[in-house]
Amino acid sequence: MRRDTSRHRALLATVGFAALFAAAGCATPEGYEAAAAESRRNALDSGHRLYEEAMERHFRLPLERAARICSVSHPDARGVRILSRLDAAGAVQEVILHPDSTFGHCVHEKIEAVEFAAPPEPDYWISLEAPPVGSGR
Repeated sequence: MRRDTSRHRALLATVGFAALFAAAGCATPEGYEAAAAESRRNALDSGHRLYEEAMERHFRLPLERAARICSVSHPDARGVRILSRLDAAGAVQEVILHPDSTFGHCVHEKIEAVEFAAPPEPDYWISLEAPPVGSGR
């Protein structure tokens, strides 16, 4: 009897994804505020500006595509801010979505295969935004 490994992999990915968000502290306003403040500091640092701009360009189309796809199943979507903490190699260590919504989880799920380049320093917070579909941004 042949097992359906794609369903099994999808279930494991969903469980892993849920665990990542549980560990991220998505529900705590303090966690979000601290991460948002750190990402703002990083974005304003002149030494980090080139990295921030490159990552915005790198993620722009995947975010727009994901927002369009997710808005079909989540028509009340208002956009989402994705805060990611990266290690020295650019691997995502923590994710916080704002607002924490099914639309946000859908968008993040669609872009999580897109990789970050190594950031200017380890333990680096970066903010990416998926605007609401039809917002003209």
